[in-house]
Amino acid sequence: MDVMKKLPLGLGLACMMMLGSCSKENVVSPEAQVGGVNENSGLKTNGPLGVVPILQSTTGTPGFNVYPTGWERRTTSFSTDLQAFPSGTSSLTHLWGSNLLPWAKPLPPIPGIQNMSSIITVSTSRSIFAYSGKEWSGVTTTIKNLKPGKQYSYTFYVASTVRNIAQGPLVPAYAKRAFVSTSNYTGGSFVTYVELEGKQAEWVKQTVTFKAIVNEATLTFSAFASDEQDFAYAHLFIDHNSLKEVN
Repeated sequence: MDVMKKLPLGLGLACMMMLGSCSKENVVSPEAQVGGVNENSGLKTNGPLGVVPILQSTTGTPGFNVYPTGWERRTTSFSTDLQAFPSGTSSLTHLWGSNLLPWAKPLPPIPGIQNMSSIITVSTSRSIFAYSGKEWSGVTTTIKNLKPGKQYSYTFYVASTVRNIAQGPLVPAYAKRAFVSTSNYTGGSFVTYVELEGKQAEWVKQTVTFKAIVNEATLTFSAFASDEQDFAYAHLFIDHNSLKEVN
């Protein structure tokens, strides 16, 4: 079910269980990398000084509690306990890029994406049936230099994989559902769900379209587990030329 909901950010995060996906879903099948990334972003200049809208990519240095430029851990509505629910930047083969922390099932490169060296990782044990609680970590970034009244779209990829090591009493498991919230402040919040059940270490592609109300928007990413006894990792990849001006 593909449905877009528009709510204030706080209410949107609190009521996400009542919302559905607002964009197309495509599972990305593993295959050899082909071609390269188009270096032209497709964005039009914005304003008299030619300022281009910016959505930072998820490419950065891997590390625990380390984030790509423009990204940070979100604490509002999410856990502040880094040990219980860690987040940071990983590689396709290792948690936090550490040779001591291999994934049980490595993630494949995304076809057509060249030099895909890092991804953002969050963790969760929050059940999809939980209407409150902070048993998850989240990350956020700000989309900048938007022109009010214009429509924009961005494409992202999400996936889940596991480590075969328990997190305290919690059982390693794949995430059940990821979400991305796009908040344009006075414009409310659009929440996109991505179903991950049965998609073990598979990238799922999504495209979101929104109308800018003000010149910035906030993007927030996290995920749900199937059960509160599970501990799952979910991953986000956004390319450097993801953001497009639609009109």
